[in-house]
Amino acid sequence: MKKTSIALLVALTAGCALLNPPPSNDDQGGGEQQQQAQGGVDATQFVQAPGRVPVASEARVGWMAERTTQASGQTLVESYALVGESGDAWLVESKSPTIDAMAASFPDLKGALLGLTVRKSDGVVTKAVMGKPGEDVKEIKIAPAGDAVVAPKDEGTADRVSIGLGTFDAMKHTHGEISTWVGSAGETEGVLLKSQGGGQDYELAEMPTKETKDVGGVSVSVTGLSFTNGMKLWMTDNEIIAALLGAGADAKGKRVGVYRTESGGNVTEVTGLGTEAKPQLKW
Repeated sequence: MKKTSIALLVALTAGCALLNPPPSNDDQGGGEQQQQAQGGVDATQFVQAPGRVPVASEARVGWMAERTTQASGQTLVESYALVGESGDAWLVESKSPTIDAMAASFPDLKGALLGLTVRKSDGVVTKAVMGKPGEDVKEIKIAPAGDAVVAPKDEGTADRVSIGLGTFDAMKHTHGEISTWVGSAGETEGVLLKSQGGGQDYELAEMPTKETKDVGGVSVSVTGLSFTNGMKLWMTDNEIIAALLGAGADAKGKRVGVYRTESGGNVTEVTGLGTEAKPQLKW
């Protein structure tokens, strides 16, 4: 069965794919945490590792991807580095923006990394530790993994759709109350043209653009998509981004990822890539 278009998958999930800024100290009970921190309470009891970290089977030890979000006046940095393998699991070291935010109440957390044992078959985190580079680590709790995100098994129905840019050949997909039209030929093949239903109707506002971005000396080819609801996406088939920050597959079945997103005033962009990541924690 032909894989569902990446543009469709991203458009349906982009709202929750963006990093949300962490709660303020007040939202987290910051005053109480500050008092506990000053009283010598172990800060690790307030930290939870993610329950699932999807990594593509094509990934390789040494690969690293970092992305930075500008949201609500904050700069949030998140990274994932494949620093080893253990049987059927990846060893992943991750920088968490949530931990950085908590460091305001718990200074001992500043600079701490997560060490995650990630099952290759489904991305479930089976063990998690936290520590600073070169120092001893401590095991921490893991959040519930939840269900894996599975692309809807819908090849769609051939159709023609009219939007502000013109009329295009498309495949129509319907999932619950939401219908989407994905281009099936020419410049818009595999591109979301229109989404209708669920109280969020929007369509492609400009024709897709192609450009090359520099990420720390790495050339990344991206396709830019702009929609009438203000959402903007830049997709890429860069192998590291696709493997560590993946977003499904394109119309031809090739794995792709998100280079940059803009939505609701928040901007998230890949700011670092590497192929020679080494362990920093004392696993």
